[in-house]
Formats: sequence, structure tokens, C-alpha cells
Amino acid sequence: MSSWRASGRTRVVSHPLRNLPAMGEHPSATPLSERRAWDPLTKAVITAEVGGLMVLSGGTDGIDVADLTRRSGELPASLRMADLVLRSERGDVVHIEAQQAADPRMPERMLEYAARLVCGDDAQPVTRLVQIVFQVTGPRMRTRIDMGGLRYEYRLVHVPSLAPAELLEFPALSPFALSRGGAALVPDVVARMADIGDIELRACAVRLSIYLRPDLLNTLEREARRANMTDVIDVVRQSDIGRDLVQEGRQEGRQEGREEALRTAVLDVLGARFPDAAAAVLQRTAAVLVERDPETAVRSALAIEALGD
Repeated sequence: MSSWRASGRTRVVSHPLRNLPAMGEHPSATPLSERRAWDPLTKAVITAEVGGLMVLSGGTDGIDVADLTRRSGELPASLRMADLVLRSERGDVVHIEAQQAADPRMPERMLEYAARLVCGDDAQPVTRLVQIVFQVTGPRMRTRIDMGGLRYEYRLVHVPSLAPAELLEFPALSPFALSRGGAALVPDVVARMADIGDIELRACAVRLSIYLRPDLLNTLEREARRANMTDVIDVVRQSDIGRDLVQEGRQEGRQEGREEALRTAVLDVLGARFPDAAAAVLQRTAAVLVERDPETAVRSALAIEALGD
């Protein structure tokens, strides 16, 4: 189980989840709202940071996270599967759901989970139940039901409401800090991911960082290499999203290279024909000819009679 404390930085050395996506074979990049791509990554990091999520959502209620062991998320008489259920021998139960976007029916869903968890195993009665929803995007969801004599409330960790520093306190949750800031946070996020000793979980965190901010792939790679995380980066770049982004970058680079070569050729022709012209005028004319029609730009440079044409 992840090591944690209420204040100060922590170092994750292991995690209890072993059914992570195969390294290099994770789901293709999808929009943030689609669960399929996000579930295995998000579940992996929240499993590693149960204590951190309890701290972020209000405290441990005296529960020793080290005493908790993971149980099946299959709930009695229901087709629902809980994302993460942990239980101690004393009957303490911690239930965590990862929610990518706001769900107006979340309190009712969590109440159903609570009822089934409490009533599901007579042999092991629940003495204390803590329920947490980890919400990644969207407006803050309702957390309570107050209807007549029925009062129910669950805890919410609302990522959009957290400061990056709060997420950086917990290494496996550090990728989510990127959703609260830009490139300036990359060094801090990479440094925290470097504190994850388990190589599979660390690779998972890096993938999650790329899913959250694919525009920062090159910056993430550069910082990860500085942190000697080249093994993880190499795996990530072989994944679907990494290959797609690298290929896209290469295609853009080749296109930019072709355009630059064409501008240089046109500029050389113009320079030979108008040796006394100012460099700025030559460059401006070459840019206009290339932008107007790349296919005929060189011929136009040979045929042009004056730079003002």
C-alpha cells in the first residue's frame, strides 16, 4: 500500500493493484469524457493513494490505511461494480469511485453503493464506512441527500477545485496537477512521479499525464529524461497516443522542412535576379510567392519583373 502522511511530501514505493494495462498496450487516446480510456489509469493511481484521497477529502476518521486490503467491487444483487473497495479486519470500509465528469445522480448512486456495502456480508459487519468520489472534470457535484428523515452524504475530491500543490503532495495523483496548470508544472510533476518506485505504476502515471495534456508530450519527455525515467518514456512513446503524437510531430516537421526549403529556393532565385534589393524585401516577396502558390513559386520568381509585382 502507498506510504502517506497528512503533511509533507511522500514517496510511493509499492501499490496493491496488479491488473494494470499491459505496458505499451493501453487504450487509444479518447476524449476525457469517455470512461474506457481513463478507467484503468485513474483506478491505478487512486488505488495507490487511498490515504492521500482520505486526507484531501477531509481526514482518515481514525482508519489506519495500512490495515485495509482490497476486496471485490462486485456488489450483491446488482450489476454495478464499484471502482475500489477496501476493508479492514475491524470492519472499516473505504469505497472510492473515479468520476471523469459531473453526474447529477451521483448522490443516489453512492447511496445505493452504501446500502449494498453495508448489507452485503452478514459475516463481516461494517462498523465504519467512508465513501469518496474522485471527480476529474466538470462542475462540483452534489454530495448529499436530505429528504425527510433520510440524510446521506459522501466525500468529494473535486480536482478542478484543488491547487496544484495539493495534488503534488501525493506522487500517484501528481499527473492531475497538469489539469490545473501548464508547462511550468511539468518539472514538479515529473519529480513527483520519479518518487513512485513501482515501475508499472510509474508508467501508468506518465500515460495519464499524456492523456491529460497531450500538448505537453515533448516537455514531459524532456523532463523525464532529465529525471532518468527513460525506461518509462520509451514505453510510453510506443503506446498508441505516444506513437500518434510522435508521428504527427514528424509529419508537421517534414511539412515545415519542405516549406522552408521552398522558401530558400525562391529566395535564392530572387537574390540572383535582384542583387541590389534589400534582404527584407527579398524575404517578403519570397514568402508571398510561396504562400500564393507553392507549386509555381520558383517559376514565378524566375518570371517576376519587379519586386513590387
